[in-house]
Amino acid sequence: MENNDKKITIIDENGVEKEFLILFTYHSEEFEKDYVIFYEENNVEELYACSYKEESNQLENIESDEEYDELEKVIEEFQKTQEN
Repeated sequence: MENNDKKITIIDENGVEKEFLILFTYHSEEFEKDYVIFYEENNVEELYACSYKEESNQLENIESDEEYDELEKVIEEFQKTQEN
């Protein structure tokens, strides 16, 4: 896991650009994918997650409940480390 102070810009379905802060990135050996967990600067309570391909700089939706379950555990672990 890697903690970054980086921002990403996402263009929504209406063509509106939104800026988000990256909380951390994560590589899953099980799914052989990289993930980015991010949030809006004013709302750290609501996290978003997508898989991404660094070489193409593309975000992709998470495809399965198993991926969501793994990411939920990873996020919980990350939050525990931030509390200590």
